[in-house]
Amino acid sequence: MLRQVEDTLNKMSVSFQFECLWEPDGSYSITLRNQHLAIPRTKVAGISQRELGDPQRLGLELMDRLLDD
Repeated sequence: MLRQVEDTLNKMSVSFQFECLWEPDGSYSITLRNQHLAIPRTKVAGISQRELGDPQRLGLELMDRLLDD
């Protein structure tokens, strides 16, 4: 499942790179970065399985948050 989410996220944007990980507490984290905009690797932790169910929406939210900061 994580590989599918990761593949979907990486297909959404050619400039952002995503990596999905399972955390020891049972939640998930997503690490993303954008080399073109010099956005360093940023880890978002505490993502639920329900949130991973809509990876496109989740990816857009994560990218928007980083671009807004």
